[in-house]
Amino acid sequence: QSRRYSLLLNDRPAPGLLASLIDAVTTDDFSAGVCAAEVFLERTPQGKRFAVVGGPRDDERSMNRVKGFLRIVPAAKVFYAGSWYVEGVARVARKVLAARPEGIFCVNDRLAQGILIHCHKTGIHAPPLIGHDNAPIAEELNLTTIETPWDDMVGAAVDVVRKRLDGYS
Repeated sequence: QSRRYSLLLNDRPAPGLLASLIDAVTTDDFSAGVCAAEVFLERTPQGKRFAVVGGPRDDERSMNRVKGFLRIVPAAKVFYAGSWYVEGVARVARKVLAARPEGIFCVNDRLAQGILIHCHKTGIHAPPLIGHDNAPIAEELNLTTIETPWDDMVGAAVDVVRKRLDGYS
């Protein structure tokens, strides 16, 4: 039986024997949350009220970004949009802003966009926001974002594929 390897980009394989056939190139989501918290504390050292908007509760990437933020700011209030999209955050935006945070970390840029849309529609002044991923919408919104280093990840993925094609096992 021949071994067939696969490559998982920006995710991790499920634990188990099958994972030995899956190469993964991904970012450290926990560290992304830590970085966002550190940026807020650097900018607002007296800040006491922060919020985190997580995506799906069953998505390890989202949960690790939330956990990273909470490692630095354990008193932050956490809200879950239930998805990675603008529509998901619309359900919780009112609650997030009612907590009167001095800063909001959204685990991706689309969730931050959803908070900004809600603020615009309701006339609420948006608190400082930090997103994640550096999606094209981040530049359009002039959003501070924790960047996913796509060029580095693709370069690492190409290196892994080349090694596998050269017979590395």
